Amino acid sequence: MSVIPDPILVTVATGYVGGRPIPALLAAGYRVRAMGRNLEKMGCRPWAGHSRVELVQGDVMDLESLKQAARGCRVAYYLAHSMIAQKEKFVEADRRAARNMVAAATAAAQMEFGEVKIRTTNH
Repeated sequence: MSVIPDPILVTVATGYVGGRPIPALLAAGYRVRAMGRNLEKMGCRPWAGHSRVELVQGDVMDLESLKQAARGCRVAYYLAHSMIAQKEKFVEADRRAARNMVAAATAAAQMEFGEVKIRTTNH
């Protein structure tokens, strides 16, 4: 199996959904940059010690940490959603995080976008 040299960024890797694609990406030969707010928690995941996994601390609400995590990546899995309970704040937090991801990917310059969808719903 050949290893794909450019890492794939997986956001919110400590979450249930965020951590799910990592084993499949590793099995397919990809390098993974797993990003989460808590390195200690992420370090407990079964894939955390894999030789092709790089753990980085970051938050989708913090643009600078997201830019740093995206640097050098060709692809990003953006699997975040807000956990804010108040409807008005939930929608704005999701929008801000999605805008941060677009800005971080744009700053990374070489990152590819297959398709970007930003959808909001009024509950």
